[in-house]
Amino acid sequence: NSLSVVCRQLGFEVAENFGFLEPDESHRELENELDIVLDNFDCSSAAAGTAGCTYSLEHDCTREENVFINCGAAADSITNVTGLFKLSPRDSRGVLVIEKLTDDMESYGGVCDDGFTDDTAAALCAHFGWGAGRKGPSQLLRNGTSFVSTNLRCDTPTGQCQDDTYPTSSNSSAYMCEPQELAAVYCFNETMDYRVELLRGTVNNAKQFSVSIVMSYFKEGELFGLHHDRDRRGIAVTACGTTLAGVRISGTGGRYVIAGRLLAPRVCADQCIRFTVHGRSLYTHCFQTEEY
Repeated sequence: NSLSVVCRQLGFEVAENFGFLEPDESHRELENELDIVLDNFDCSSAAAGTAGCTYSLEHDCTREENVFINCGAAADSITNVTGLFKLSPRDSRGVLVIEKLTDDMESYGGVCDDGFTDDTAAALCAHFGWGAGRKGPSQLLRNGTSFVSTNLRCDTPTGQCQDDTYPTSSNSSAYMCEPQELAAVYCFNETMDYRVELLRGTVNNAKQFSVSIVMSYFKEGELFGLHHDRDRRGIAVTACGTTLAGVRISGTGGRYVIAGRLLAPRVCADQCIRFTVHGRSLYTHCFQTEEY
């Protein structure tokens, strides 16, 4: 955040806390010595340093709006993320489960999904060389393993990560994870990382078409969004630049059947239909004569 950027410029790692300078007697001398020089200071889009920060040299602030911050080192920051954690493929959809070395450094245990977010997933994927990442659906612990870490959180701008040791006693005040609550991610190098395989495409004399595909996906809940999106923001089908109305989507587990009706030949002679997912061109299918 903006305050952490200021602290890093001063040689610290993070802003531990901040507040407003209370106008009591102990601050009067300080208030009289200092001028208010910046307003609307914002570094939320700054990747490093103060490049990308915005501010105003004019202000309408009062002394009660003077800001103070405490800067310090990030508590228990993990200095060797790729040395302690690993991302292991779980299935053909691209899900990667997160595991961490045990204290004896001889084996790996699971990372509980408590507190795990898309931001942490993105930062974690970046540590392993990916361009981006998102939280995936929680998975089941491998046989013979147990949880060793929980509450993993990473700061996206700095890449710094922290976690908590998983409690060993069920009497702990920390929430205990079930075996199926192993944290997982999707890592990718594009905004969307779908892969499509055609199973079958047909069209009849009434211009009704049906296309069966297998589509990988990276985001938990994406399947639900695709065939419960009434406005078809998820997936759309176009022909001759026109979005086809009445398209139906069915299927589970990444296998979809997309059905609808082509435009009349007098409107569109093109026998190709084009699929887009969330605005991104995904796949084009052209019907052949033998498919009629």
